[in-house]
Amino acid sequence: MALGGTQEYFGVAPDLTAVSKAMANGYPISAVVGKREIMQVAAKTRLSATFFINSFPMTAALATIHEIEKRNGIQYMWRLGKKLRQGLTEIIEEEGVEAQVMGVPSLPMIKFTDKNEKIRERLKVVLFSETTKRGVLLHPNHCWFLSLAHTEQDVNKTLEAFRESLK
Repeated sequence: MALGGTQEYFGVAPDLTAVSKAMANGYPISAVVGKREIMQVAAKTRLSATFFINSFPMTAALATIHEIEKRNGIQYMWRLGKKLRQGLTEIIEEEGVEAQVMGVPSLPMIKFTDKNEKIRERLKVVLFSETTKRGVLLHPNHCWFLSLAHTEQDVNKTLEAFRESLK
């Protein structure tokens, strides 16, 4: 959502923040950061973690943040996400399906809104099975993550697969 996470996006300054894999492009890492007075107390405790001594996630986090900054990555992912959201919304409206596109542009997802739960679940199974057959893997119950690796062509392919699958 933003290089500083959702707190930057929403303009919130929490006492403590926990961040994880996104900062390292999926590598196993986490961090707890916060206001100086709270972190000074936390510094007096013993910290341990499964991957605590592994430097690969730390290197991945630095490289990821560097690439996002260098390539204006947040704006790029939002631009692609806006195109994807708009296209998905248009297709849903054209096909008359009871669904809506949710989430911020860089983290969209589809939610079926039919009142009948069985119909909603069946739509998910069929739609997402069909998009997968067309080479586009979309999670049926979670937001989708745009990245710097995605291109305009990927968005176009996704929209094409979505349209064909929805029909």
